[in-house]
Amino acid sequence: LRRRDGLLASSPAQVANESSSKKRRIQIAPSTAGVADLPSHYRRQSYSATSTTPSFLPRTIQIRSHPDDSWLSLASRTKSKLSTATLVLSLLLLAAAIVLTIQCTNVSSLQRELDELHSIRRNLQESHVQILQELHTSSESLNKFKDTHEKMKMVNYDMSTHMKRMKEEFEETHKENKGEMERRVEVAEGRFEKMVEGIQRRSAEMVIEKFGPGPHYVELQVQLPAIPNSQTIKIKLASLDAETGMPHSVHTFLEQVHQKAWDGAQFSFHAGHVLLAAPDNNYSTTNEKKEVPTVLFPEYNDAHPHEKYSIAFPGRPGTGQDFYINLQPNAAHHAPRYDKEHGKFVEGEPCFGKIVDGSSRRVVDQMDKLSLGAGGVVDQPVLILQARIVGM
Repeated sequence: LRRRDGLLASSPAQVANESSSKKRRIQIAPSTAGVADLPSHYRRQSYSATSTTPSFLPRTIQIRSHPDDSWLSLASRTKSKLSTATLVLSLLLLAAAIVLTIQCTNVSSLQRELDELHSIRRNLQESHVQILQELHTSSESLNKFKDTHEKMKMVNYDMSTHMKRMKEEFEETHKENKGEMERRVEVAEGRFEKMVEGIQRRSAEMVIEKFGPGPHYVELQVQLPAIPNSQTIKIKLASLDAETGMPHSVHTFLEQVHQKAWDGAQFSFHAGHVLLAAPDNNYSTTNEKKEVPTVLFPEYNDAHPHEKYSIAFPGRPGTGQDFYINLQPNAAHHAPRYDKEHGKFVEGEPCFGKIVDGSSRRVVDQMDKLSLGAGGVVDQPVLILQARIVGM
């Protein structure tokens, strides 16, 4: 008999030869009862011996299975397992690479942020040191000025007390010789002039020491209503010479500008012949009102008359926390004069600077045309954004 997967032995000799080749022998019973006891992969190859089998065939038959079936099945399963393991390992390596890449990116980002924070910290430390140095310098300057100011106040007080005492003495001794009284008045006036000269000399020295010999200029950055861009008003200050200049008034104004007293101030009052600026008393970072220097006496010099576009302080001693721009020649209103209405002599008001360039004068002309409310108050005040010293 011949089958696809093996040959049926036809003689005992062939059976013996195949037995030596390690082929599988299967005892076939007359019935099919033994097939169920075979392994599953051999059941399809089993045959049942019937009574019709020729008598010359032996009862023991050899079934040759395909020699490569079990090996191919094992190799296929092994290859499948290796492929699966290789795929899993590749996925694991890919996942590990992705995680590592993400971690490296995060570490790089954190390192950059840390470097930026270190840079910001260094900048803040440098700014802190610089601010402390500037604060220390400003504190020393302010203390010096306060000391000088206190001395000036004491001198002014002593002078006022002395003048009052002289007036009392004059009233008590009005019967004394007129010539003697005139002599005392001349002595008092001489003392007053010496004190004024001392104040002017000291003011000039302080200006030269702190701001240089000059000429000195101050620029006002102003914001006019309905005009988006800021405008500039440049002021040329008077000289420091006591005979031809205004050293005390110039020193006072420069100190005010240096202390930023005019930052945030407004031109808010229009009196017809002058435009007045008043400072913002809330410009200090604390809740306390910051003190600014003021004029100690109504300094006046004929070399600096009250002409159009000139800058001046109100003449009352101790005011000086505002200034005005003359919109017309105002010598009749602000020069030294005798007030017939009140029967007394009126001191002139300190005129210490002038607007000289054409563009700045045009800005003042625009301000002169602003609409006014009751009492000369400007409906929309002109804001002084900042005042700075230039051209030292």
